[in-house]
Parts: sequence; C-alpha cells; structure tokens
Amino acid sequence: MIKGFTEECIKVMMLAQQESRQLGHNFYGTEQFLLGTLGVEDSIAARALKSMGVTLDRARVEVEKIIGRGSWRLVPTEIISEIPFSPNARRALELAEEECQQLGDNYIGAEHLLLGTLRVEEGNALKVLANLGVDSTQIRDLVVRMVGENTKVRDEVRENPSALIRDYLEVLRKLRSIRSVENREILKRVCSRSLDKLLKEWENSEGV
Repeated sequence: MIKGFTEECIKVMMLAQQESRQLGHNFYGTEQFLLGTLGVEDSIAARALKSMGVTLDRARVEVEKIIGRGSWRLVPTEIISEIPFSPNARRALELAEEECQQLGDNYIGAEHLLLGTLRVEEGNALKVLANLGVDSTQIRDLVVRMVGENTKVRDEVRENPSALIRDYLEVLRKLRSIRSVENREILKRVCSRSLDKLLKEWENSEGV
C-alpha cells in the first residue's frame, strides 16, 4: 500500500515548479520533473542521470530549446502551488505509483518518479534525453539496479542492526585522526545526520 511521497520526491516536485516559473510557464510537465530530479543531487535518480552525462545545466538548455520561454509573470513563492501539472506530468505520477508498487516500496520516491517519467513516451523529458544522446532505457535499467542495491543494504541493516553501529563507531574512530578541529566537527555533524536518516528509514521499513 502506497503511504505517500518521500521528502526527496516532494523536493523534486517543488524544484520542478520553480524551474517552470523561471521559464515563465504556468504549468509543469515531465521536463520539469527531470530538472527537479537533477536538483536533488544526492538522490538515486539524480546520481543515475549524472552517471549517464545528464547534468542540470545541460538539461535546462535543452528544455528551453523545446518549450521556449513563456510570458507568465513570476509569482511569489507562497502561491507556487497554483501551478498545475500537465497531462503528461499527471501520467508520470500515476506511473510512478505503479513503479513504487512493483518495486515493493511503501513511499513514492524520486527514483519512482523518474521511472514513471521515463515511461511517458509523449513527454518532453524523453526529448531532452534524446537531444543529449542518452538512452532512456539504460537510465531505467541503472535506476532499477541502484534501487535494488539500496534495498539490499536496507535489508541487511534490518537483519543485523549491530553491524550498522559497529561501522558507525569505526567512522567515529577514524575522525580522531583528522587534525583540523573544524573539519572534524563538520564530519561529525554529517555522520550524525546520516545515521539519524538511515535509522529513520530503517524503522519505517516494512516489517520493522
């Protein structure tokens, strides 16, 4: 059962709306989903795209070539939710839900949204990728593989949480070798946030 969207996916959609506004359009479609995905740099979806040579700057150029600049004036951020989905964007969301179910996940993530977007044959996102010389099928295969690897790690942590704690303690021990106090504190904060996020994902996982 699908319970909602992950924070990453919500951020993708918010960035997609921003991209639409910046080009002066009062709607957003699969091309904006693609740009929004690239904007969430640490997501599986963005990493997959970048590994295939798709960057945010390059994609933006192609999007503008395809849809041009609109005449809709920029509006305050607080009413950004008024920008509607295009029919292709709505279809991408429907397909994202299917992808989420097929992969056995409970929440629609950025990776599911990208997979759904890649299935909308009439969408401009596929045109952008084609213009960049990228095979959308290869991107799909890569995302599915990366999702599988991520799920494997999550399952391993669920089955053996003590291993996670041992690895984390090992990282903390290594931090002691860093001479710069400032860098050490930065890394500690990063590690702490990463552990909190991982534990939260683990606790919310099915069967936990």
